Amino acid sequence: MTKWFKKFIELIGSQLVGDEEVQKLSSIPSLLDSVDKARQDWLTAKAYFDNVTDPDLVDHAIYWMDATEKKYVYLLKQARAEGLNYKAPTGQLINTSRTYHH
Repeated sequence: MTKWFKKFIELIGSQLVGDEEVQKLSSIPSLLDSVDKARQDWLTAKAYFDNVTDPDLVDHAIYWMDATEKKYVYLLKQARAEGLNYKAPTGQLINTSRTYHH
């Protein structure tokens, strides 16, 4: 969405429902974007862990995967608290089991 259009919508919205509600509504896409980015980061870290072969990097992979998973879960909770339902893109399985097999 272009900046001018977003500003226009915010202006119209603030006239209709008030500034607080518009601010809350305008933060929703960015929260969902953050959840999606955190999910992608977690999947990247998971793939790195699944492919790491150097014993010196296994701990790094575990910590990275754990950190990205915690961020993803945190943002999912934030989205739910805002009343949003995040659905991961179809075709990608998400397994949040904490089984490390190295």
